[in-house]
Amino acid sequence: MFEHYKTTEKDKKSNFSLKVFVILLVWIISVYAVVTYIRSSDEPSCKSESLPVRHKGVCKSPECITLAHQLHNWRDVSVDPCENFFKAACGKYNEHNLDPETRFNTKTGIVARLIEDMMAGIAELGRDQLGFFQFTVINQYLVISRDPIQSEDLATGIKKILNETLRLIDEKPDADQIGRDIQDVMKLNKELQEPNTNISGAIHLSTLQEHISLDFTRIIKSRIDPRRKEKVWKRIQNKTVVLIDALYYSDGKKNLETILQSSSNRTLANYLMIRFLISLEKQKTSGKDDCTGEVVIKLPLAALRMFSRNHFDKENLQIASDMVEDVIESFVETIQASSWLHETTKQRAIKKVKNMKKVIGYPKELEVPGTLDRFFESLNLSDINMTYFQTKIEIERFRTIQSMNHFAALFPFESNDRYVVANAFYHPTLNKLTLNVAFLDDPIFDSTYPKYAKVASIGETIGHEIGHGYDPVGRQRDENGEEINWWTLEDSAEYDKRSQCLINQYNEYYDPDFGRNNYCSSRSQTSLAEQLTRTHPTNSFRVNGVFSNMKSFAEAFNCPVGSPMNPEKKCQVF
Repeated sequence: MFEHYKTTEKDKKSNFSLKVFVILLVWIISVYAVVTYIRSSDEPSCKSESLPVRHKGVCKSPECITLAHQLHNWRDVSVDPCENFFKAACGKYNEHNLDPETRFNTKTGIVARLIEDMMAGIAELGRDQLGFFQFTVINQYLVISRDPIQSEDLATGIKKILNETLRLIDEKPDADQIGRDIQDVMKLNKELQEPNTNISGAIHLSTLQEHISLDFTRIIKSRIDPRRKEKVWKRIQNKTVVLIDALYYSDGKKNLETILQSSSNRTLANYLMIRFLISLEKQKTSGKDDCTGEVVIKLPLAALRMFSRNHFDKENLQIASDMVEDVIESFVETIQASSWLHETTKQRAIKKVKNMKKVIGYPKELEVPGTLDRFFESLNLSDINMTYFQTKIEIERFRTIQSMNHFAALFPFESNDRYVVANAFYHPTLNKLTLNVAFLDDPIFDSTYPKYAKVASIGETIGHEIGHGYDPVGRQRDENGEEINWWTLEDSAEYDKRSQCLINQYNEYYDPDFGRNNYCSSRSQTSLAEQLTRTHPTNSFRVNGVFSNMKSFAEAFNCPVGSPMNPEKKCQVF
């Protein structure tokens, strides 16, 4: 038994040695295999099965990765895109975004923060408070119209302003006299507000001047740069008109002239002074963010220069310009393929879009060295003792002068255009398309985006703005922006019929979300009733309403006929 035990113990030792050998051999072979694989993976291989899978056309830029991440997170996979594409694409937007605005509005806020390093002490004065009138440029005319004080609680506001003003100049208020003065001002303002619908239209300034003692020429010239006063006046005097009603132009017993003659000098002076004080009251600002926004509004060209030089990829300008031409070409093809437009109407429609003026990013004149220096030569903010209030008044004076210079065609750009707002515009009276630089930038647009993403972001908006040239208002103007009817009677009637189809469709549209990729947004903070008064429809209809009328959308998503996104009755204009 002892011998048997010895033999067994020997066998166990032999088996153990064999196991160790096998383990070591396997380990050596494994290490060799791994090393061989690593070496071979660093060298090109001719075997197709060893090549990694490569996806063509996949954008891997940080901007594309961010966009893909956003789109993935925003979608709601539980929603059938044929039932509600807007919710399928944007249903989870609220869970990933705290900002209640759309991406366009969000970008505008980003731009404002980017230019905080050029903060200046300015705030909005509101409309030009010139006493009895306001001056605005409409359709290439300087238009004068009446401008009474608008306020639901005017008397209380006036009393508060007057008391505070008297306190600041160390004068003891006479409550009785203030009360009488306020009553007289209120009576005058009521007379200035009385409407009359029997007379309407516009007349030349020289015609009005024959019926009123006020010297309008003197008033207008006070708004012009003294260095160019006569030159500017010579260019604008024949383009200055007055909107008329019984108040300003009438042979009746009561008009502006009779009101002025019957009012005391004290009442007229108080009225003008109160208007001035009310305009100053509007200058209050709440903090840095408000001030930053005012820089963008009041000094847009300076803000534009700062943003475009430091935060904008100029490669985007050419990409956007090419995309505009692609959209125009596509629009021409749509017009040519129309089954109901007469040939004469087709040719005028094509002529209009081909002659459309385009401002991509910003006016090219801004790139000429010294342009901004000349533009700002009349603005002087160098006095270190200038107060915040004085700065605002000086900037408002500068903006008024520049507006008159632009109206006289002495400067190619306006001082009040909001060039850095993330938006695009169509100007029907000029037949001009404008795409702002902030609109052509992340997160709305990036040069690395694949073409389909560019089309979905800014391409859609370009098409939308061009479409304004053919909407019920824009279609009444020709390629020069002139109000001319270039439609045949039959085409005009058919257009109205097809437009009514869209109107009826929108009126029957149920929008439970109102709020949300270009139009993804958090739930609106305003009521649906207020949203319905806006120019554009609610965001979900701008998505679902458009796609439900597209046969190609239904084909792409295999939507059955009769589903919400593939209705049997579709509306098409052209």
